[in-house]
Amino acid sequence: MIKRIFLLLSIPVVTLPTYASDIKPVPDQWDVAVIKDEFTDQQQTFAFVASTEGKEKGVIVVACFARGQIETKISTGAYIGSKDIPNNMLYRVDDDPAVTSTMTPSKRVVFSDKYSEQFLQDIKQNYKDHVNVQLTDFEFNTTKAKFTLKNASESIKKVVDACGM
Repeated sequence: MIKRIFLLLSIPVVTLPTYASDIKPVPDQWDVAVIKDEFTDQQQTFAFVASTEGKEKGVIVVACFARGQIETKISTGAYIGSKDIPNNMLYRVDDDPAVTSTMTPSKRVVFSDKYSEQFLQDIKQNYKDHVNVQLTDFEFNTTKAKFTLKNASESIKKVVDACGM
């Protein structure tokens, strides 16, 4: 008799938006991609970075869509759920005081479609080194990720310019 043992591995995978499947975030390097929609020929501009531990542990994506709307998505590599939880994000830029924020959850990310979102304003400042992010999931568990901010200002500016802001 042969016994078979099956192992199911649970590997946290950060799901990037399907419209951005061409972007490849890497740790410690902000990058920009301009993707042309194959049906409308409209361009979408993305600035993105993986956490210092790799994209499986988190990503930040700032996007401009053809409609001129900026969207910021943040992941710490874990399932967040879709339950609205107040103060579901805590972040700290360099040695600045920590900031609590509420962003919209969507499965593996939290996001905001407001250019005025404080998080976006804080990370796009020049001469900042890194940001630590903590997200709270639907069961009030937390996960953390650290991201570089080197070159973030220049990369995000390209998204802002593409949106005409």
